[in-house]
Amino acid sequence: MSEAALSAFPSPPREVFRRKGFPIALKAIGFFLLPHVWVGVFLLGMVLLTPAFMVFGRSETATVVSHELVHSKGTRTKIVYTYREGNRAFTDSATVRDTEYDYYRQGRTLAIRSLHIGSFGTSRLQSESLISGTLCCLGPFSLVWCTILFGFFHGWVLTPIAQRRLVKDGEAARGVVTDKTIRKGKSPTYVVSFTFDPRAGLQQSAEAVVDQSDYDATNAGDSLIILYDPRNPRRNHVYKFGQYGAKDHYGYEALG
Repeated sequence: MSEAALSAFPSPPREVFRRKGFPIALKAIGFFLLPHVWVGVFLLGMVLLTPAFMVFGRSETATVVSHELVHSKGTRTKIVYTYREGNRAFTDSATVRDTEYDYYRQGRTLAIRSLHIGSFGTSRLQSESLISGTLCCLGPFSLVWCTILFGFFHGWVLTPIAQRRLVKDGEAARGVVTDKTIRKGKSPTYVVSFTFDPRAGLQQSAEAVVDQSDYDATNAGDSLIILYDPRNPRRNHVYKFGQYGAKDHYGYEALG
């Protein structure tokens, strides 16, 4: 690619259009329709509920109204209790050890901690260890689950948003393909390595994950147009591999 071809590339801000793939809004909607996402929301909510109980919860007195032995992966005692917050009465339940069946007899008063927002809320026995029971057990699993989900969200939604912004407002520079690699895994990942020279600053080395068709059509030494953030050239995007294109001064797709 000659310097003349690079200089003919439209200056920012450019008119951007989607040339392949799904709209970002549709991707975001599809992501939040995944059942795995709602499992992550539930897990995160359960973990955040613990510090909320500790900071905003209210200490109340409850009365046991029933208790029974439950046989499911071991024997436990399920108790049902009622309590009041202000002028409103609430009913909740808890599960304790089977050896405590006699202790939680009907009519016994309990110390609980409750948290309500309007008519929505829950409670826990004051004797329950909030930190060891939720944060220590559920916290690490929730962190791993939500981290994986964020990785999917980043690649599916946030990365196209960042690439669209660079197509619209990024500075253009000439880049050169230095290598290409197939990384093995559950499914192969096609990676193209390149260098480019920002208008001000040292030469940058970067890589892009591409489709197999783009990988097969690319060879070391090929010229590229790289769009980058002049404030941070490490934020860059290979124009020809992207979901979005820019229009030239005549309304046609700018070549890259």
